[in-house]
Amino acid sequence: MTFMSDKVVEIKSHVVLFQALASPMRVRILHALREPAMSLTQTSDEAGVKQTNASHNLRRRVVCGLITVARLGKSRIYSLSKETVLPILEIMANHLRKSAGSLPNSDLLER
Repeated sequence: MTFMSDKVVEIKSHVVLFQALASPMRVRILHALREPAMSLTQTSDEAGVKQTNASHNLRRRVVCGLITVARLGKSRIYSLSKETVLPILEIMANHLRKSAGSLPNSDLLER
């Protein structure tokens, strides 16, 4: 078994974390969970995605620490890790406003 250096693990972890934010569906799910904690059904309805897609994406966001999950009877209730994720979303919004003003008109959004 090969062991990766701490630096390689850190870099790969950064990549996985950024990938956790790298699709419209993933970001919609995060935005859906900004306020009340929700069940899978509520989250998928609020984000406008199929339950199977929401379930898959929620599990991955939980592993990344972006979302927390708690049991309520037989249900799982998901919520945003507000202490860290809300500031990340705000930083991204501020960056877009201040430094990436041409992005909305860019062909990058068409990819």
